[in-house]
Amino acid sequence: MNKKDQTAIDLLSKVLGRRVTAECAIAYLAKQQRVPAIDAIEKALAVPHSIAEKIYACAQLSFQYLLNRNPVNLNDPSLVGAYLCDLKDCRVEHYVLLTLTADNTLINRHECGIGTAECVTVSKRDLLAKALADGATSIIIAHNHPSGTLDFSKQDIDNARKLYKNASSLSIRLLDSIVISSEGIKSLRKEQPSVFGERKK
Repeated sequence: MNKKDQTAIDLLSKVLGRRVTAECAIAYLAKQQRVPAIDAIEKALAVPHSIAEKIYACAQLSFQYLLNRNPVNLNDPSLVGAYLCDLKDCRVEHYVLLTLTADNTLINRHECGIGTAECVTVSKRDLLAKALADGATSIIIAHNHPSGTLDFSKQDIDNARKLYKNASSLSIRLLDSIVISSEGIKSLRKEQPSVFGERKK
């Protein structure tokens, strides 16, 4: 164990109150490319939900604000799926907003809602407020399906269509709506480009 890992364990131990849990958490997080969702942490480490929330908060703080990160370019649905891979095994639906620059470089990842095993509800006004606050030129929305299905529901499609229109009025482009599950990912833009003002090729 190097000095950097030892320091991370010491700091997390102070938050969690248990060194053994902190050691397991650091070992787990070190293998992840992105910060895992709370449900994924809870399942992987077999810890109570409250502990998983603390681990998630510490990891997000480090990732979002303290680490020097290379720019993340999300110009393809497969890249979005890879970036959000932590959602694929979650037991409840999570709704994520990705804010982007003009060249599709990631500005921020916003966890906008956590729902049930079957649905998650978010406010379009809240999504657009976050996009405006980030100075985003474009956005991508994504959510997971714990059931494993990659089919878009009628509500998913209607919500994307309304968000596209509302975002356009603010000169923000909704680039895509992505569904993620244990079976893979699916892009609404590829399935139904008309939702985004395009014709199917």
